[in-house]
Amino acid sequence: METNDNVQNVRLTTEQKKELISQWKESGISRKKFSAEHQINYYTFMDWCYRFDKKPTQKKATNFVELKVSSQTGSFAEIKYLNGNTIIFYQPVPADYFQSLVKK
Repeated sequence: METNDNVQNVRLTTEQKKELISQWKESGISRKKFSAEHQINYYTFMDWCYRFDKKPTQKKATNFVELKVSSQTGSFAEIKYLNGNTIIFYQPVPADYFQSLVKK
């Protein structure tokens, strides 16, 4: 393992690295303190956390909400903005009109 003062070239397996990450999570201490206590270079430990502790990718947040077209009588379509405002269309409208509402 590495330290800032004394670099040791000890190779750890992927499983050993994952185990250290698991121990760090359970410890409740910062990465910096954990890496110092285990004589691991902080930036090396950060790299392990980045590579081996990835969570499943989540959908990136966008400013758009799904547009649902209703087959019921009454409204044709609705646009729901993230701020809670809703626009209800009671008849078909051209696509470019939808775009003009979204661009502003």
